Amino acid sequence: MTNDRTQPDPHTRILAAAAAVFAEEGFAGARVDTIARRAGVNKAMLYYHVGDKAALYREVLVRNFDFVLTSVTRAVETATTPEDKLRAFVDGLASAAGGIQYHPQIMLREIASGGANLKPEILQRIFRAMALLFEILEEGVATDRFRPTNPLMTHFTIVGAIVFMTSVAPLVERFREAAPPELRAAQPWSRSELTEHLYNLLAHGVSRGDSEC
Repeated sequence: MTNDRTQPDPHTRILAAAAAVFAEEGFAGARVDTIARRAGVNKAMLYYHVGDKAALYREVLVRNFDFVLTSVTRAVETATTPEDKLRAFVDGLASAAGGIQYHPQIMLREIASGGANLKPEILQRIFRAMALLFEILEEGVATDRFRPTNPLMTHFTIVGAIVFMTSVAPLVERFREAAPPELRAAQPWSRSELTEHLYNLLAHGVSRGDSEC
């Protein structure tokens, strides 16, 4: 029997299957046997490699948010001005949301539940991303580039828009099929288009108006 090195290892398959099931069913509705079946393993192997449902959910979110943090940190560290850093932050989040399968859908369910299943280690990762945005906004105010704004509302404006707009492609397609001709202009958008759209809205919102954004 040959060893097919192109196949993902069991741990990777389990996390991929878990992400898909959590996106479809939410934490409460997800079943471990469904995840095991999708991953092509038995429940004993699933428990051996990861653990119970709570451990599965934690590991999926830790993996996802570590990816998000890496994406936004790398994007921002190459920027110089507050405006460039804000654009880079938005682009880093949009890149991460598009690069982690099922993460936007999982987060929509978490938002709807009030974050009921976000454990402290997940919240700490979210807080680190928020702190990065807060620093950008503070720098913009300190250099007289941005006017003071509520940083928490700004964070949720960015995250909410990206999570929603990354998940909405099937709905956009349905709109295009069902809408009258005069309303069929909606087209799927690229990550760069999403970044620029959100950045332009944010830049006009936080700009003091006497500096170019």
